[in-house]
Amino acid sequence: MKNIIKKIIPICIIGVVCLIGFPALKGDKDIPLAEMEGIKIEVGKTTVKEVLDKGFTIKDSEIYEPVKSIPGNKYTLSIASFEKDGKEYGSFSVANTSAVEKNIEDCLITSITYYYTHDSYYQDASVKGIVPKDLTLEQLKEKLGTPDDEYDDEIVYRSESKKYTSRFGFDKDGKLTKSKVEVDEHSL
Repeated sequence: MKNIIKKIIPICIIGVVCLIGFPALKGDKDIPLAEMEGIKIEVGKTTVKEVLDKGFTIKDSEIYEPVKSIPGNKYTLSIASFEKDGKEYGSFSVANTSAVEKNIEDCLITSITYYYTHDSYYQDASVKGIVPKDLTLEQLKEKLGTPDDEYDDEIVYRSESKKYTSRFGFDKDGKLTKSKVEVDEHSL
């Protein structure tokens, strides 16, 4: 009888851990995915090349000098946009987490921002599982819940680990102007 109990107790403990989950093994459940035309962009994991392979091109920023490579262990601010069929699909930033210089195509996307202020921008991108275009501030809160931070022109949602952030910007009339998903570059 004692042998049976000794065998059952470890099995029960393992079962309970599996049922309730072990927090250290859960990971981050709330990674903010961006999706455009069926392409999922997981910031901090998706490379620029993965998007280019789906028929997109890079449109260099008109403000900054074109960036073709990133030194090792560096990240950039918004450097370019994805473009397809004459539409801009969002500006993006990248990080090179290796020790050696890499072409921009081989770097990780660390943020992507979609704009809703002009028809030349693609506006059907999904952020956090919803297409936010045409949503008011209140409608967005209804869909996503209470934001972690709220400012006059922006609401911010953070993942459980605080590694990922989703931002939604509004003009003074409460109209959505942009949405952005990003990963904390220091956590890469």
